[in-house]
Amino acid sequence: MTARKLVQLKRRGFTLIELLVVIAIIAILIGLLLPAVQKVREAAARMKCQNNLKQIALALHNHESANGYFPPGYSNYTTNALPTPNTSYAGEGGNSRLGPLAYILPYMEQQAVWDGIYAGAKASPPTSTWAWTPTTAQATVSTYLCPSDSLTASVGSVGEFSRFIHSQNGYSGWGTYAAGTGFGPTNYAASAGYVLNLPNWLADAGAFGINTKTTIVGITDGTSNSLMYGETLGGSRTTRSFIPTWASGLTLASFTGINEPATQYKFASRHTGITNFAFCDGSVRSLSVSTDTQAVFRPLSTIAKGDLATVN
Repeated sequence: MTARKLVQLKRRGFTLIELLVVIAIIAILIGLLLPAVQKVREAAARMKCQNNLKQIALALHNHESANGYFPPGYSNYTTNALPTPNTSYAGEGGNSRLGPLAYILPYMEQQAVWDGIYAGAKASPPTSTWAWTPTTAQATVSTYLCPSDSLTASVGSVGEFSRFIHSQNGYSGWGTYAAGTGFGPTNYAASAGYVLNLPNWLADAGAFGINTKTTIVGITDGTSNSLMYGETLGGSRTTRSFIPTWASGLTLASFTGINEPATQYKFASRHTGITNFAFCDGSVRSLSVSTDTQAVFRPLSTIAKGDLATVN
């Protein structure tokens, strides 16, 4: 009988130093990977935001095709609701107060939300105001929200924007609702031109103002050279001052610029260094926060002044 020798194999494990080295390598790889993942996420969010603006622009064009004009930037029972430039707020109430994002709901597959808004607010002339009591204006429309922003997290904690009334080099007035009203938020505002469609400043008007019915042929500066819609935060990049609401006639002027720091009075975004805009031809482009206000942003915001600017 042959004797068999049993050989015991001794297992060798990781030493503490080897384990620490492996952990350190993994930590370094994660540290290198995380910024790349964040950049991919932000790139995806930026593309989604641009797609939102594209959908809004297409819906506005569908409205123009169906009705012969773009919806008003701010509907009101009277055309004399605006104060004279360089004067204090002269009072501006009135019925309706709906804005473009409300009027294009049927073209955004949101017919049920549109049907739930008071008929009197949609009448011409309007006989009621959309915000008298909560309606479907409380609905959240995902296409009206930029995925890079945390706007919805502030709903209920600050007041909610109704509208702006602009004057040259200042603010004639703005309207808000109390915190907690719950109206659906948005990150997008209509372009009102340099100072909106104020008396004696009509040459500086943009595509959207009070009771405007802008047509394609009326944009003589060229649809590719005129702003339609852009991003807004309702505050700074870190602090919310107000919640912009999609049902309201929220229009923003260009004289405030789009440079940092962002405020509730400016077009602004959470994207790094840029703000997305839809142009009147339906294209979507990004403008740098260093864009010159007078040389570029002002002429882009007007539609029939003949002061053209070029953007890439």
